[in-house]
Amino acid sequence: HGDGRENRRLAYVLVFAVLAGIVVARMAEARRRQALRWLAEAAVLAHNGDVAEARQRIWRALPYCNHPLTTWARSMQMEMLSNEGNTDEAVSRAEWVIEAFAEGEWDGCPWGIVNSLVVTLINAGRYSDALAVSPLWSAKQQARGHTLDSESRVFVRINEAEALCNLGRME
Repeated sequence: HGDGRENRRLAYVLVFAVLAGIVVARMAEARRRQALRWLAEAAVLAHNGDVAEARQRIWRALPYCNHPLTTWARSMQMEMLSNEGNTDEAVSRAEWVIEAFAEGEWDGCPWGIVNSLVVTLINAGRYSDALAVSPLWSAKQQARGHTLDSESRVFVRINEAEALCNLGRME
């Protein structure tokens, strides 16, 4: 997991930039634009290791976010909590994000977030739950997500293999 952590943080910044471009086009209210700025700042702060300040920005932004942005913000919180060793809180966020994904309409599978979900659940010893994350998306959504982020999809597959191994299944 070590070297991949930096890659995941960079991937989140890139994913956020894409989401930001889409969401800004649809935002009219000043508060929502401010929420987007706070989330952008949180991504940079987390990347630079200032987790406490990043968490503050996320909490400020959440009440003003639309559904996809809220889901992304919660997944960012989940990863920070997991990295800090706060497994129970990280799993709580993971469950919220998984529920949001199950209820939402998504164009493509966000493999960077999926990988963070899988890693968080593996770290909590919830191997079967980790294996149930990827199937939330159809084959078409997974393929679309792969074209956008093939590297994270590879990490998901590696971490799913770890979950299978921990369950004693060598498939």
